[in-house]
Amino acid sequence: MCADPDLPEGFELRRIRPGDGKALAQFYRGLSAESRKKLTPLGLRIDRPTCEFICFDNFLAGADKYDLILLRDGQVVGWCFLWGVHGPRPAVGLAVAEAFQRQGLGRRMLAVLLEWARRQQLPGLYLTVERDNDAARRLYESFGFTAEAESGPASHYCE
Repeated sequence: MCADPDLPEGFELRRIRPGDGKALAQFYRGLSAESRKKLTPLGLRIDRPTCEFICFDNFLAGADKYDLILLRDGQVVGWCFLWGVHGPRPAVGLAVAEAFQRQGLGRRMLAVLLEWARRQQLPGLYLTVERDNDAARRLYESFGFTAEAESGPASHYCE
């Protein structure tokens, strides 16, 4: 386990790796339907092969993804990612299991993800947030993201 002084004891934050697909799929299935709906790009799709591919795809030469998982006692309780890292607008995503929300864990995951993006000198990051997701909007805004546009029930942010 990698000790992170900014995480409570018993938590581990690390890059996703091949073999994590089953745990990622279990995490995803454990999210409420509302949370799954809000988490792009998978939406309501929760099959294990998709999760296995995400894990494997992170380690291909020239990988276009950077995913982190947050574990508590070996179980995935959070997931954040940057997809399209070689493109003009890498996309950010973040989800924390409902039982672990409002504990600063999403903030810590996002901080680590954005620090990696800065070291890679990635261009303006992009994300989509449901307009009624005030907690997520405040979190992203506290990291310097600003609302760029709104369409339907979503707001689009860039860094």
